[in-house]
Amino acid sequence: MHFPTLDKDQRRIIQWLRKSGPLSRSALAGTLEISGTALTRLSRDLLALGLVEEMPDGETHGRGRPAVPLRLSPKGGYAVGATAHKGILDIALVDFAGRTITTHHEAIEPIEPVAFAQKVRRVLGWTTPERHQSVPE
Repeated sequence: MHFPTLDKDQRRIIQWLRKSGPLSRSALAGTLEISGTALTRLSRDLLALGLVEEMPDGETHGRGRPAVPLRLSPKGGYAVGATAHKGILDIALVDFAGRTITTHHEAIEPIEPVAFAQKVRRVLGWTTPERHQSVPE
């Protein structure tokens, strides 16, 4: 699978949208001190990659074309977070916009890091290549 490499300004746009929520292109350009032309090009690339999306109902600001805010696309990717503390294993799956998709919570015995990683992989249903299945002594 090919993962695109984002340039510095594309990463800044994503980080700012994650921090602030939906914004118009002009607001993003002003905040990030990027020209409107550059922001249009960068946002077009991020839209094509499925990392951002236009909000369906744009805001109207007087005459001319209404501003169409951009936001992170929930379908842009997913992340898994896991923690083991005081006999509890917590795992969460979130979408690219940071919304929780599902969680897993269970009581466990104290666990070493490699066994923790293996447990998380089993809970997630991810198979582990044989060379990584044994816990070092």
